[in-house]
Amino acid sequence: MRIILSVLMENEFGALSRVVGLFSQRGYNINALSVSQTNNIEISRLTLITSGSPSVISQIKKQLEKLLNVIDVVDITSLDHTEKQLSLVKLKAADISGIKLASVIANFNASIVKSNEKTGYIILQLSSTNSEISSCIDYIGKEHVLEVVSSGVIGIENSIRHLKE
Repeated sequence: MRIILSVLMENEFGALSRVVGLFSQRGYNINALSVSQTNNIEISRLTLITSGSPSVISQIKKQLEKLLNVIDVVDITSLDHTEKQLSLVKLKAADISGIKLASVIANFNASIVKSNEKTGYIILQLSSTNSEISSCIDYIGKEHVLEVVSSGVIGIENSIRHLKE
């Protein structure tokens, strides 16, 4: 079972280390991790993806809630939510036709963030779900992709409710 946890925590030295240490000590895997300051500079939002059985997930949430500096923990996968990740995809320009590139841009809401005719590469930006980004790369053809760099997934609940600071 894959879940996205949204964790509000105090923006303090060592807070992230304690969260990562908890996963390491318990043998839990973090599939993706993204941390940023909220609109309150004293609070950070950590979004992480992990997986496990329902009992493991329940244990992870309980252990996170016990950590010093953790303010709130919500499993947003159990709620109506929006999730996105940012990927930069480097292509060899000679390997992709203009028509196919236009199709990628139109069908996958991609944008060209950098291209260099002299060295012959194009960097596309994709902001979407992990599966949509994978579909885009499959459409381009993995043999044409030189490199992919992706951020961690971020997510937010689709309602007026919000995590309490």
